[in-house]
Amino acid sequence: MKIVIIHQHFRTPNVGGALRSYYLATGLQKHGHQVSVVTSHNDHQKSILQIDGVRVHYLPVSYDNHLSFLGRIRSYLLFAIKASFYSHRFKDSDLCYAISTPLTVALVAWHMKWWYKTRYVFETGDLWPEAPIQLGIIKNTIVKSLLKGLEKYAYRKAEALVAVSESMALILKSKCPGKAVYVIPNMADVDSFQSEPKNPLLEEKYNVKGQFVIAFFGTMGFSNDLDALLSLASAAQDKNLPVTVIFKGDGADRARLAQRVKSEELQNVLFLPFTSQNEMLEVMNITDAYYISFVDVPILSTGAPNKLFDGLAAGKLIIVNYQGWIREIVEQWHCGIYHERSNPEKTVEELAQFLNSAAELAVAKQNSRKLAEEVFARDKVVAEFEQAINRLAAT
Repeated sequence: MKIVIIHQHFRTPNVGGALRSYYLATGLQKHGHQVSVVTSHNDHQKSILQIDGVRVHYLPVSYDNHLSFLGRIRSYLLFAIKASFYSHRFKDSDLCYAISTPLTVALVAWHMKWWYKTRYVFETGDLWPEAPIQLGIIKNTIVKSLLKGLEKYAYRKAEALVAVSESMALILKSKCPGKAVYVIPNMADVDSFQSEPKNPLLEEKYNVKGQFVIAFFGTMGFSNDLDALLSLASAAQDKNLPVTVIFKGDGADRARLAQRVKSEELQNVLFLPFTSQNEMLEVMNITDAYYISFVDVPILSTGAPNKLFDGLAAGKLIIVNYQGWIREIVEQWHCGIYHERSNPEKTVEELAQFLNSAAELAVAKQNSRKLAEEVFARDKVVAEFEQAINRLAAT
């Protein structure tokens, strides 16, 4: 089957970042499908690369995490326009797989369905526009109506919908009664990531010898609410606990967070840029706990942040600071704790138990790895995805 995947933020392992669409594309290719990807990059010229058997078409559309909301909307619309014009190259495709966010990829899928009769499946990584509405980013009534109309039409015209969590699937089913909705969670790369002892040389390199390291990896934006992690670091410092908090990544909120660290004289916080996948693996090695953070609004609790699955595969304690299915599953599997952001002192007390009991920490880490292997292993999830695609093709 010929499948074209539309995803503006496609990433590969050598670049780093969220790799879900890479795993889905290469997984389909390994199962015998002919797969192409249409994505964007910050270069000024179009380019086409063959990556692990998948032909990836890069369109010149600039995007980075420092863009304003309007800047991001402009980037999303520009990609949708360019990808729509470019889609004639894939007019003989059997299926279009459109991955949101952004929601505007639906425009490309509609274009292909209208002009080339190409059926499409729509995947929701985040529920737009409800997420920015609940965050207070979108306030204009007309804009809200337009985006909700876009969302409704995207779902209605799709052959099927894909959600990354059961809670997200329930919302999609309520919006589209009778529509086929598949749950394909994000993947834990249990082959690339391993549960391993800390490397003493790396502990010395990052000056964390004898420290319990809590790390946050990824984008530092408004929706991540990383002030909660700084409050946790402050509470740990007040208790003189050997805890170091590492931020590794970038984003619009990074400078403000760094200024707060300076003004509050937090000695146990370290900011590192995202420079390479190898450095990320180094920091992962010295990390005890992965911190998963979002503003505590209902719609964000349905998502599935990629770094959660890296943390599970690497066998790390998970700390989550919002309600929802992630809190439920880490508590069910006894591999993490809930950080009540209004009460960091309580979380510090729970962390102290792990600091005082290496055995208890080891069990939690083993449970994380077990959850990754039994529920979210990459090969298992990709096989489920391929079976869903085959069922759709047979209808």
